[in-house]
Amino acid sequence: MYPISGDLEYLQPILNFAILGVCVVPLGAYMAKIYQGEATSLTPVLAWLESAVYKVSGVAPEKGMDWKTYALAALTFSALSFAALYLLLVFQAAFSANDGQFSNLSPAAAFNMAASFVANTHPLMPSSGRGISPFNQMAGLTVQTFLSAGVGVSVFIAITRGLAGNTGGTIGNFWVDLVRTILYLLVPVSLIFAALLATAGAVEALDGYAQSHLTDLTGKAPVIHDEAKRLILTDSGSLMNATSGRVGDKTHFAAGLVAFLSTFLIPAALCCTFGLMLRDIRQGLVSLIAMALATALMDRFAAKLIGADAGALYYMVACLVLSAAAVKWALGRQPSYLGKRLGGFEIAMAAIALSVPWTIIWAEVALSGASNNAQIVGSPLLFTVVSLTGLCLRFWVMIPALAIAGAFSSRKIGEMQT
Repeated sequence: MYPISGDLEYLQPILNFAILGVCVVPLGAYMAKIYQGEATSLTPVLAWLESAVYKVSGVAPEKGMDWKTYALAALTFSALSFAALYLLLVFQAAFSANDGQFSNLSPAAAFNMAASFVANTHPLMPSSGRGISPFNQMAGLTVQTFLSAGVGVSVFIAITRGLAGNTGGTIGNFWVDLVRTILYLLVPVSLIFAALLATAGAVEALDGYAQSHLTDLTGKAPVIHDEAKRLILTDSGSLMNATSGRVGDKTHFAAGLVAFLSTFLIPAALCCTFGLMLRDIRQGLVSLIAMALATALMDRFAAKLIGADAGALYYMVACLVLSAAAVKWALGRQPSYLGKRLGGFEIAMAAIALSVPWTIIWAEVALSGASNNAQIVGSPLLFTVVSLTGLCLRFWVMIPALAIAGAFSSRKIGEMQT
């Protein structure tokens, strides 16, 4: 966060949160329209492209999925994304017309980077001057940054639909949610923040790629588009491998405000969308508090392994379900959530979503304690195991959360699964 100036530095966080509060409800309502199939301001511009994507890919947008089919689609897509990015990195020289300037990444390094981007576990954004070719930056890392975030948002929306219930056992169509997330949300918001970063003084130039050093990167690098997508879709790394290392070089307040909003606006607005789709705005407020607590309580190591979206969004669902069960049991009544009685299946899935990942995380803590970072990076086997952990944890949380949503999707108020 960048200061306004001298004695007025304390105003920066106050204004940041005030403007965030003003923007949350409009964006949340906009996202609710996207995922409920209603027309938005961008529908006249993008509807033809959305239809073309469905037609080319053979997707039937009207066909719903149960939670198992939805989870399988998300897993399959993520696996294919991982394989594509891994191959781009491990055979980088073959995809780069650079006369040997960029060599292939080692299998362990490529695996780590592909796993980090697919799982969205604080991926670094290395510059082309640091081993990643411009082609792989664009076709590999940038594309996967959008796709990974799209999967996370899509699953959260599917969980929301399931909890709302009365959908006949379906929780939406993964492919439709993914396309709409990217077309109507992530790309437009990224473009808006890129424009705001430009007005705040950040630079955007491609001639830096022709240089073999980074001594003059400030004025000769595509900082704007890199920072825009990084701040919105993840929260670590950058073109400089430093969080917002170059955003505020030219200005102070404006750059700090843009960096703050781009990081927190979509997650906060998703909580508003959650409440609107459940037709109970109080649930949106509860989810916002739960997400804030989950984010605050996760230490840096856990957040790096799980990923911001999995830790804050998927855990939120499991925490709410377990909390409802605990409160009802403490009062001696049948546990329920959102007016629907909870059965053993939902409680078991919530317990798995909460307990199993943390067991693995503490195993990773023990591994890291026994080996320093240099030893882990220096050992291809340990490096791959650590990378694989983050990839598995993202979906280990996602699947139980989808299972809970699937159980709720066909249940009426007061009904309990037998």
